[in-house]
Amino acid sequence: AAEERVSLTEHAQEETTKEGCTRADVFFALEHAEEAVVQDAKRHKWKVYGPALNRTELAVVTLIIENQELRVITVHLPP
Repeated sequence: AAEERVSLTEHAQEETTKEGCTRADVFFALEHAEEAVVQDAKRHKWKVYGPALNRTELAVVTLIIENQELRVITVHLPP
């Protein structure tokens, strides 16, 4: 499953909770992304915007690592 290739750093887990979200919200936002912006092309770092399960907009900062794995670095509500 796709969720097996996505991991959240400890910081991302903390920020997800702080924003009142769950891992399911993060996965939903990634699966239903509305925009993805390159933040660092060399490191394959992106900021992805998508809805949480309750349709609140989330910003998910991700880093693509080897073997098509995706590491979520942080999560926040957009300004």
